[in-house]
Amino acid sequence: MDMADPQPRLTCEAEWYETPSDLPGIDKAFYPLGGFDPPPDWDEYVAEYHENLRPYLETARQWLLAKDEWPGASDFAACEFLLFSDGIGMVFSWRAFGDFLQAVAGRREGYLEYYLARPNPLKRR
Repeated sequence: MDMADPQPRLTCEAEWYETPSDLPGIDKAFYPLGGFDPPPDWDEYVAEYHENLRPYLETARQWLLAKDEWPGASDFAACEFLLFSDGIGMVFSWRAFGDFLQAVAGRREGYLEYYLARPNPLKRR
């Protein structure tokens, strides 16, 4: 599958949860990695995952790129997850979400730069 063209039927939305043991609407979940050193660009980040997970990562990337403001890792990981249209959930730790955000931005700044909410760094203002 071409990473630039995820499955057209696959979509995702952020969902709220109260406790990690109670993730509503999930059939199965996966938990992306955190702790990349040095910080990877997008292609390096995606290469760390099995090819079956790559369409989910690309769909999550497209969800993020469509936003004017990116959620901060500290807030998002504490109470939200991505729920995909096929019932799969993607649940992040704080560091894993920061690594995901920095990989999407592609600036190799590291996960700490993305702990707080910020304007989408890839959109022109």
